[in-house]
Amino acid sequence: MRTLRILATALFVGACSTPVQQTPAPQPVPQPVAAPAAPVRSGLDPLGVYDFSTDIQGSQVKGVITISRNAQGAFTGTITTDMTEPMPVTRVTVDGQKLEVRSATADGELVINAEFTADKFTGKWDLAGTMNGVMTGTKRKS
Repeated sequence: MRTLRILATALFVGACSTPVQQTPAPQPVPQPVAAPAAPVRSGLDPLGVYDFSTDIQGSQVKGVITISRNAQGAFTGTITTDMTEPMPVTRVTVDGQKLEVRSATADGELVINAEFTADKFTGKWDLAGTMNGVMTGTKRKS
């Protein structure tokens, strides 16, 4: 009986001393963040307000592009014309004195490419490959 008691005690002590497998703490789930602002190469500062005019199917159209940064640092803004509702700016890219602005519209993506000389620009726009035109404009003084 004494051997059985020693064996039972040894098994009990051994079971108590076996390391307990710990479940690793759950890792935090990364939160989505806004897309970083496209790189701005030296040259044009894209932030600001731009007045422009273009011709759409024989009609002179005036508009305004506004570019700012959101709390996450990404470019944001709107494009408005006297013929459309405001359209959100979805991407801004600067390369020297060239500015590309993209916007999502009900008719597809609008892409504006402008080249600057001081605060004046000339450029082209394309709406989803179905309409396009040329434009001229000026960046407003801050």
